Amino acid sequence: GEESSGNTGKGSGSASVGDGTGGGGTGTGVPGLMGMGDGIPGAVLLGSDDDHRPPYPRWARERGLEGKITLELEVLPTGRVGTVRLLESTGNTSLDEHTIRWAKEKLLFEPARLDGQPVTTFYKLSWKYELGS
Repeated sequence: GEESSGNTGKGSGSASVGDGTGGGGTGTGVPGLMGMGDGIPGAVLLGSDDDHRPPYPRWARERGLEGKITLELEVLPTGRVGTVRLLESTGNTSLDEHTIRWAKEKLLFEPARLDGQPVTTFYKLSWKYELGS
């Protein structure tokens, strides 16, 4: 039979970036953050630990609102957050909306790269709002 030339090359399929639930492994999380980041390798949350924590609104503290929120963030090739999906609610719509708005406005990522080009990926983050913190 004929021998292969050894050039395997990459396929041209369009499924190179999935919905973030595939076997890409887990991200590194953010030290000191009350949540862990399960990221696609390559998407890196930029800034300091304090930059990764949404402010606890005074109105929420005054009303005694607490809870945990988990969001799935679409990380665009620009490093900004695109769509946000609420995976776990704090139990208060206003506090959820505050956190989603904050994430879209304030979080910045080094985007994941595929063949050297920035690509869209998904990143999961959780935070706890606790009155004692």
